[in-house]
Amino acid sequence: MTKGIFIFVIGISIVMFGLNVGMSNIKSRPSPPETRFEVIDTYKGCDVVQYLPEYSGRYYFFLYCK
Repeated sequence: MTKGIFIFVIGISIVMFGLNVGMSNIKSRPSPPETRFEVIDTYKGCDVVQYLPEYSGRYYFFLYCK
């Protein structure tokens, strides 16, 4: 009986260790940069920039003049 519990605990420990290593490997990869600002046109020498805030669902536009 105690041998079965010991094998179960060792098995759970190995699975948890594998999950921990796997999750840390996923987190260490850099994610691609998000593009929230995009130049879509020009107007009288200025850039027309489209801005999409995170979780907004709306686009905003503004002029960027250098």
